[in-house]
Amino acid sequence: PLVAGGMTDILVHDDPADVFAFGCGGAGRLGHDSHHDCVVPTCVRGLRGKTIRSLACGETNTLVATAGGRVYVSGSHILLDPSEGDAQDAQDAGTPTPLVSLAKYRIRTVACGSHHAAALEDN
Repeated sequence: PLVAGGMTDILVHDDPADVFAFGCGGAGRLGHDSHHDCVVPTCVRGLRGKTIRSLACGETNTLVATAGGRVYVSGSHILLDPSEGDAQDAQDAGTPTPLVSLAKYRIRTVACGSHHAAALEDN
């Protein structure tokens, strides 16, 4: 199992392929297609069936890296880059949204804090 905790939210990956999120739902960071808080661990349906390698919780978003090297973000749209093909609306990503701008890389690990995010490429 994998666990990531932020200031107000927690992600838990329980094998074989489910990710559960709970805590503060502001900006849609839990990936439940809602901005509501959630006190009970609830499955993130948008990640069902994906093999997860890494989880990270930031102040207003969460990141997930899959075994295939893809990165998904929920919450604040600050990480999305429309010039690189990412979602182009200014709305927060309430469900896990692929970061197209990182698709050319095979990402193995993600990390984030209150004002930063990082992705480590698999070589």
